Amino acid sequence: MRRTSDRHVSRSPLTRLAQLVSICLVAFFCGPLTAQGCVFHADNGQPYKVTWRFLPQAGVVQGSRLKVVALGDSVVWGDGDKPEHRIVTLVSKSLANNSGRPVELDSYAHSGARLQYAPGEPATFPVRRGVPVGDVDASRPTTEEQSVCAKVQDSDADYVLIDGCINEIGAMSVALPPMLGLNQTTTAEIRAQVLQYCATPMRNVLEEVLSEFPRAKIVLLNYFLVVSTKSEPKPEMANWTDAQKKRQQKEIDRALRKAASLEGKTKDHRLTSEDIKKSRQAWQDNSVEFLADTTTCFEWAIASASAGDQGQPTPGPNMKPPACEAYQGGPATPSAIGRIFLAQVSDDPNFSYGAPKSHLWLLPIPLLLGFAINPDEMFRTRNCECDRTHFFGRKDTSCKVNPIAHPKPAGGQCYARSILRSLGMPWNPPAREDLADCGDE
Repeated sequence: MRRTSDRHVSRSPLTRLAQLVSICLVAFFCGPLTAQGCVFHADNGQPYKVTWRFLPQAGVVQGSRLKVVALGDSVVWGDGDKPEHRIVTLVSKSLANNSGRPVELDSYAHSGARLQYAPGEPATFPVRRGVPVGDVDASRPTTEEQSVCAKVQDSDADYVLIDGCINEIGAMSVALPPMLGLNQTTTAEIRAQVLQYCATPMRNVLEEVLSEFPRAKIVLLNYFLVVSTKSEPKPEMANWTDAQKKRQQKEIDRALRKAASLEGKTKDHRLTSEDIKKSRQAWQDNSVEFLADTTTCFEWAIASASAGDQGQPTPGPNMKPPACEAYQGGPATPSAIGRIFLAQVSDDPNFSYGAPKSHLWLLPIPLLLGFAINPDEMFRTRNCECDRTHFFGRKDTSCKVNPIAHPKPAGGQCYARSILRSLGMPWNPPAREDLADCGDE
């Protein structure tokens, strides 16, 4: 290039200063360019994630490493479980043992994550010393935002584990009993919310994940039956004598009648024994509805997203399915769906909250000095983080009981086995651990 051209493109010192200021402002407000659109990253531009590495149990490495990416909410994160008992850990270890290859697990999931962004929702993801605190609730990064961050470094992932949408609906709407007016959400409302938040939004997120991870097999985790006919508000009631159960029933009856009295119903309608029985039975209704609707909507979302991945037409991005039951393709299977699979655990009522063989953590009751009744495995650690990550000394008691009705180690085993089976792989149970009854032998 000639020198005359150099003189032609030269800039004055004032112009150069303006350019430098513009670049600095962009870097300050937009974050490091290396993040490529990821809004949750450290100062060096690296997306926030927690990484674990696993070697084959035999100790002999037979190939290059496999990469697993975990996206989603507290179920994928493993709320309440030690790292070695979490679903994603069990899956990664089994993959390493099955293949003889090292496995790298990058988890972007965290407790409280929503599936997609809600306008006006603040970025509240807690981070300590550059490491995400996944046990503390935060709506963002959403599952969708996590996938955007993950593609920065993990677009070559071999497997993606993902879930989402219960936090849009509200876990308490699904799990809380209607007794004493604790839960006013109806099954019709649950159904409408699942259609709104778990169908087209999940399809859209899956389409993005298919694009962002072009070679990965993607496993969508279905939820589980939170409450069933076998659930007890106090699980120890299962071992009570008849006399103890009668006393407890009388207390519940009095409480229900008191609630009716406060609502002004005693003059027109006095609660009968049948009313009380129906109220107790209704505890499971929202959980049953939520599981049935999410299952069919996830199947619809997988089929719709997979059709686009295979070059077939799909519904428009803003088109909502009139009802997920319209999808008649049956359960998602490797031969029918392509790169996306649906992992489901048993809906045996005995595995629900407070049931005889429950796979879910009970409500922890905090005591003094960090101790508790019914503590989960991370109770004391999470207590400290809950207090540290809330400003002005505000104590968030819900943070400390986050894992209630989340899979404990037995539930994690059943999820891991379901994930591997959906991929057509054998399940390698953890050594020196009691094997879980998953109800599908």
